Amino acid sequence: MPGTEVIADGKPGEIKLDVAGELTAGQGAVFYSVNKTTTGWKGIYVTGRATLEGVTVVNAERGLVIDGTDFIINQCVFRENYLGVHVINSRPLIKNSIFENNTWYGVKEDKGGSPILTECIFVGNRRNYYHQTMTSISIDQINGLPENSGNK
Repeated sequence: MPGTEVIADGKPGEIKLDVAGELTAGQGAVFYSVNKTTTGWKGIYVTGRATLEGVTVVNAERGLVIDGTDFIINQCVFRENYLGVHVINSRPLIKNSIFENNTWYGVKEDKGGSPILTECIFVGNRRNYYHQTMTSISIDQINGLPENSGNK
């Protein structure tokens, strides 16, 4: 439901939300660790279907892992994770989202992952984007990838 808070609480580094079925998270939903550090939980791992719109993911090792499934992420915030979004063997559309103060990367692609990013904002990340063949790339290079545009 919109405005829902999902708080990971338990042994640090072992908690992960696995989505093999379907996850629908609405406007204002927030996922974070009870201890409010990146050692608190592993994040959301999606191999099924997901709809994320207006969601915030904070304090995870990898905020969102998309593995072998394609979907749309719209108006989401990935803040203070080690890695905001990790895309593996997928081509999701990520639009109008914010990647802020992620320790390693805002977005990372691996093993055939190639997200489409439009109108996203990157601020305060150690590296904004990790491309599987070009490694760490600039905002201009992000916008130069096929179908990407308007990222700042």
